[in-house]
Amino acid sequence: MIEGMIMRIFVFFISALLSFNLAAEECKFSFNESELISSIGIAPVKQEIIKDEGITKRQYEFRRELSSEEMLSDDADEKYEPQFYISVYNPSCPQKVIVWFFKDNKNTMDLSNEVLAGRAFKYLTGVN
Repeated sequence: MIEGMIMRIFVFFISALLSFNLAAEECKFSFNESELISSIGIAPVKQEIIKDEGITKRQYEFRRELSSEEMLSDDADEKYEPQFYISVYNPSCPQKVIVWFFKDNKNTMDLSNEVLAGRAFKYLTGVN
């Protein structure tokens, strides 16, 4: 009788351990999100959390978009800076990071989007 009880407890613990191992998933990337953002060298002007089909995406925008009125103004070309974004999918346990940007113009020559992307790449990979 005691042997049967011990066997049941043993089977319970084994099944509990197996189910825990199946439920625990290791994160694909291990990095500090705030360190990634600060490695860019400029502060984001906007942060947005987007939920799409069960996946949470945190998107950082580093260059201010022009409003509709500003885009129609005569000096829009002098104000416009091509956008630079970083998106972190599933921020609690990142699955992927996307860095995307538009081609630079004369307004971003001092600190180009390519330089910002290079800084993010260097932080994530450790490669120059």
